[in-house]
Amino acid sequence: AATTTTTTTTNIEDGMRNLVVHEEDKHSEEEEESKKVVVEEEEEEGKEVENSKSSSSSLVMAKAMSMDHKPNLPDERIRIEHAGMSVVPEVFRQPNSDPDDEEAYTTIWKVEKSEMEKMGVSRAFGDFDYKNNDQLPPDQQAVVSLPDFEVHARDSEQDLFLVLACDGVWDVMDNEEVADFVYTSIQQHQQQQQHDDDKTNTTQLQQNNATVQNILPQVGDDLLKHCLDLGSRDNMSVLIIALTPEQLQTSTVLSYPTTMDKNIDSSKDDVKRAMDFAEV
Repeated sequence: AATTTTTTTTNIEDGMRNLVVHEEDKHSEEEEESKKVVVEEEEEEGKEVENSKSSSSSLVMAKAMSMDHKPNLPDERIRIEHAGMSVVPEVFRQPNSDPDDEEAYTTIWKVEKSEMEKMGVSRAFGDFDYKNNDQLPPDQQAVVSLPDFEVHARDSEQDLFLVLACDGVWDVMDNEEVADFVYTSIQQHQQQQQHDDDKTNTTQLQQNNATVQNILPQVGDDLLKHCLDLGSRDNMSVLIIALTPEQLQTSTVLSYPTTMDKNIDSSKDDVKRAMDFAEV
């Protein structure tokens, strides 16, 4: 597994370096982000570029699968200032909050090129105005596109879901808060759906397929709306991926413990097909 992991991460990094070398040829001036996750039989590899972040949750214990590339991190700040730019804070208050409440304020650190030109991340595709120091190579510019890697040995009995989200989410919520919110929201939607299915005499397999198709997108919507309510001002998108089909579909861990229906045990193909809808 170790050899496979090393080969996979090396191949991804080499591909990303080639993309960095040629990215300016595409004449893209837009800020772009990338989050890659490779899920293998026993290990999970996560890689982040720019302002995406992922966390893997076992029950409601969150595990960070990436590091925020924020300009105020020591190594990022050193590189940015060496390239001739500055790192500055911007503070905003949550809507309708008490001005005297210190917890109502959020600080976002940004790369400052000029008083009117700032960006809240230190790694990104595009943004060539932040990569124009002719005295430095591409990997030493104020903003770079190089990835980080995180490898997580998956536990098929415990790991439930993977959350990938932009920094508009992580600016106002931490890992544990997101994991708790997703877990609780899934429970609430499952309970409501079970109540509705009981009224319509829906079969167990139909219930499970509907769970995957409907609940995770609803949970994603709930999370983004909650972040808006908290005052997030940055880009927001989220993917919620079920890591264990059987656990999600039969609710054996996420909410109420039940025995897996025999029809599902004998129909793994149906379970696999249902998981095609497990991404928000």
